[in-house]
Amino acid sequence: MQRRVLEIMLREEDLERAKQDAISYVREFISELREGKVPYDDLIIWKEITRPIEEYKARGAHIEAAKMMIEAGWELEPGDKVGFVILKGEG
Repeated sequence: MQRRVLEIMLREEDLERAKQDAISYVREFISELREGKVPYDDLIIWKEITRPIEEYKARGAHIEAAKMMIEAGWELEPGDKVGFVILKGEG
């Protein structure tokens, strides 16, 4: 979605028109998301692990996902990418 909004903003010379087009696109995307029409793969956020997991002090979503993967038996190393989806709710 972000890429598409940027394309809209860069394509249109008239800033006001670009803003309106981008807003329309985002509203349509949200509508499709609520209706379950957006493929799950389109919602995955990918982040790279840049150092060993135990060296991370901050608890970013990708680090928490990586810890869960390690507990499930996955082997992760710096340079690996972790995919996750942010859902409404806690945890």
